[in-house]
Amino acid sequence: MIIFKSSFYIVEVKAGLLIAAVFFAMGKPNYTVKSVVKALNILSVFSFESPTLFPLEISKKLSLPMSTVHRLIKTLEMLGLLEQEPFTGRYHIGLKTFELGSLYFHQTSLRAEAFPLLQELARKTNETVHLSVLDEGEIVFIEKIDSSHGIGMLSRVGRRAPAHATASGKVLLAHLPEKEREGFLVRKKLKRCTERTVTAPQRLRGELIKVAAQGYSLDEEENERGIRCVAAPIWDHSGTVVASISVSGPAHRLTRGRILQDLVPQVKDTAGHISQRLGYQRTVH
Repeated sequence: MIIFKSSFYIVEVKAGLLIAAVFFAMGKPNYTVKSVVKALNILSVFSFESPTLFPLEISKKLSLPMSTVHRLIKTLEMLGLLEQEPFTGRYHIGLKTFELGSLYFHQTSLRAEAFPLLQELARKTNETVHLSVLDEGEIVFIEKIDSSHGIGMLSRVGRRAPAHATASGKVLLAHLPEKEREGFLVRKKLKRCTERTVTAPQRLRGELIKVAAQGYSLDEEENERGIRCVAAPIWDHSGTVVASISVSGPAHRLTRGRILQDLVPQVKDTAGHISQRLGYQRTVH
């Protein structure tokens, strides 16, 4: 039996619910799924004062029929969002909800710690800077600072891009555990975004090994024609790569000479400082 009473746990649970609420806010009212709203309301009744509840208590708190509550509770339990205590029959928040809340806090903390350094990098390079995370073989942009040059790019906060075709994605793939990385290479169809996109798994495998060794990755117009990019990994306190930062711009400004002599050192240095702010301490052998 697992009962979580940490104040951080309850806060993270609420953050997990906030993630779901955002999806509702983004949609039109006519598309609201009432059963999903009711399920979220069930999760919301758990608190510091009521960390465990009987189904009847949930029914009374929400003024919902017991039949509805029972059906929704069993669905939430199946998904790992609720767990039942075997001896008392009470329910408490499940580990899956905790994972959602932890993800929200992790990304919020990451953005907060990274933002001033991203701004400084954008000021120094006068190019577009991104902060990205990996999700199911794609990168998700969680922060973007535009260049003052006003060159339009496809990226925006919340947008996804194929990991294998981006500098940020290749950095993140390169630092996955070997089993996960190989699973990606075996199962994922490598979509061709431009004529320069690497779509052969064996070639990408070799490139990822090189990226891990050198500590940065390049996108040579592989995701967007005319756009080059350089990225470096961000490490957290546990020594895990959790995100990447990148500098992107038109190929005529991001020449290979400028990338290697100027941008690679700046991007790696900024990524290192963000990692330090996340508690990362590099071990010197």
